[in-house]
Amino acid sequence: MLKIGNELINLRINDEQTVNQVYFDESLNAATYLEISNDKTKQKNLEPDHHAEDVLNSIQASGGQYTHDNYPVTDDDFEVSEKESVFIPYSGLSWNGSQPVINNREDEVKPTELANHYSYNLLCKAEVHTEDGQKLGKVRDVYIAKTGEVEGLELSEGFLSDFLMSGQPYMKVNESVKLVDGNVIVPKDFHKELAK
Repeated sequence: MLKIGNELINLRINDEQTVNQVYFDESLNAATYLEISNDKTKQKNLEPDHHAEDVLNSIQASGGQYTHDNYPVTDDDFEVSEKESVFIPYSGLSWNGSQPVINNREDEVKPTELANHYSYNLLCKAEVHTEDGQKLGKVRDVYIAKTGEVEGLELSEGFLSDFLMSGQPYMKVNESVKLVDGNVIVPKDFHKELAK
């Protein structure tokens, strides 16, 4: 079982890929998609000769004195890190022991296909209510199996209880648990399913 916030978000899949986000549909049965970033660091030219004429003009205009103010630094003078995100079905991720592996990059989907899905970040802001309106807490984290099935939700009862208590309420997820308008809705007697 994986705790998404601790064990999956920001997980390095290889030297150049990181899990940025996990998505779920309203059934909350399983993780549906992953957002993976391909980290590419580009070393930009730090030598002044690629704008030598600009440098000379600037120095001449300032009376021949070189200062940091008259050197025309542009954005391409620095090393930059670009993150190119792709979205893949969760089923495209497999595990070789404890090491995650991307199976098939050909299954990439467009971000528009995730319009009816909830990100892990949004899910962690969701309130948990029974069908009759009783509030059970907020989602603090999500537990999934390595295959993607949602096992349970860790709940928060508020900042003070989170700070003072060592164990947070844990709620197993089954087919009766749904995401509705950004909130987790459970049957009215579901509070009996909470464990510490």
